[in-house]
Amino acid sequence: MKIRQGFVSNSSSSSFICDTKMNAEEIETQLRKMLDGFNMMMDTNYKFEDCFCNPYMVSGKIHEGFEEYYPCLKNAKGKIAIDSVDDNSIPYEMIVLIESKFNTTHCHLG
Repeated sequence: MKIRQGFVSNSSSSSFICDTKMNAEEIETQLRKMLDGFNMMMDTNYKFEDCFCNPYMVSGKIHEGFEEYYPCLKNAKGKIAIDSVDDNSIPYEMIVLIESKFNTTHCHLG
């Protein structure tokens, strides 16, 4: 069996809308631990700041203009969002972990 490493092949930034009782600080702490574990397992050295923006509670519209194309953004108010720093800044395997750990809706933005 082959294990995929690195980035997804298409260029896109990501936004995850979390459906969890955790607050932004708790999510960031968990993300940092997950990334540390990922680095140890995969023998990589990704830094949090190179992969993720700080998680935040959505207080209004996010990613202005994308709501029409990404329904998950329309219902994001009051939930915690995790955004990628840049296109493909989050390793693919981390995306799968994030979706599972935080019960997220994943939006590819571009």
